Amino acid sequence: MAVKEILDFTDDALVLDLTCEMVRIQTANPPGDELPLAEILRDRVSGFGIEAKLLPLGDNRANLIGRISGSGEKPSMVLSGHLDTVPFGNEPWKYPPLSGIKADGRIFGRGSTDMKGGVAAMIAAAAAVRRSGIRLRGDLVLAFTAGEEVDLVGARSLVEGGMLEGAGCLVIAEPTDLEVHIAHRGALWLEGVTHGKAAHASLPHQGRNAILPMADFILKAVNALDLSVRHRLLGSPTINIGTIQGGSRPNIVPDRCTAVIDLRTLPGQDHQYIYGVFRELLEKSAKAAGVESEIRVLADRSPADTPADDPFVELFTGAARKVLGTEPVIGGAPYFTEGAIFMPVLKVPMVICGPGEADLAHNANESVKIENLIRAARIYAVAAADFLGAQ
Repeated sequence: MAVKEILDFTDDALVLDLTCEMVRIQTANPPGDELPLAEILRDRVSGFGIEAKLLPLGDNRANLIGRISGSGEKPSMVLSGHLDTVPFGNEPWKYPPLSGIKADGRIFGRGSTDMKGGVAAMIAAAAAVRRSGIRLRGDLVLAFTAGEEVDLVGARSLVEGGMLEGAGCLVIAEPTDLEVHIAHRGALWLEGVTHGKAAHASLPHQGRNAILPMADFILKAVNALDLSVRHRLLGSPTINIGTIQGGSRPNIVPDRCTAVIDLRTLPGQDHQYIYGVFRELLEKSAKAAGVESEIRVLADRSPADTPADDPFVELFTGAARKVLGTEPVIGGAPYFTEGAIFMPVLKVPMVICGPGEADLAHNANESVKIENLIRAARIYAVAAADFLGAQ
């Protein structure tokens, strides 16, 4: 199907109305409460003649799967996004965070950029494909999840339930300002604990200070990750000592200290190996001080990478070029996405492309460009027609 033909079926008003409607529904995580939004989207998607299935997760939470069935000649194309948002925060907002108001060429509200606007654009694209009557050689799948902002519970549930089996490519609508990102960093959070012995501060020799070996460990840890390695799109890995807690009063030798380290890794870096390096460092620091230690993984998110010359990357980039009229920027995301859960299982090419802007995500006065919403829906529609449509 020619580009103009599929674009004749796109509905600009639909993507804007959907974005406003979604922003006005509270899904801040915690606790999430994505079920009411998933129910509304199920009804909207069904109304376009698209099969829609609600997948409850308990505690007022749910995933949503939509599907336009194809002939089975090709694997499916998965359009994915999450329904939850971060909380509002304590900073004042120019417009209420649940307003979904249109102003200055934007839609304002929590989740507008990350990433309800992207989800709305994917629904609008699927609706355009359905209205066009194009014969699909593979399924077009909408995969909308709960829990991305905290524990990825929705993505894990989809993978464990086999709901995305048969996928041939994956598009995630995280905010990229319509740049085409084909890689993202991984994340490894490590929590180290040292166990000392309490004593009166005037007699410190009678105790074992848990903070001192932790301080020694941290000074060594910041140099333990090889920051000299580089990725063509993601740059270098990063390390951040995020929290440290120890002691209860100045006049007590602290008997416990805890620190959490955030490591952002590159494709090819082995998380298990990195964990082993940090465990050994902590053990050495603790042993030298005569205290016990332990270290555990709080979060383990795999990095992801798709070759720039992969046929799907070239196809999606071509779709963006047709809609934007310019050469799209190819990049990589410094954050991780649900691709960290999907990619190790699906083993398919992934593109991250959304209408939002990453530097507005999680901020007060979060917003998304109206122009970007319209363009995103068109890009997704053209890409779906190009990948799935009969030649």
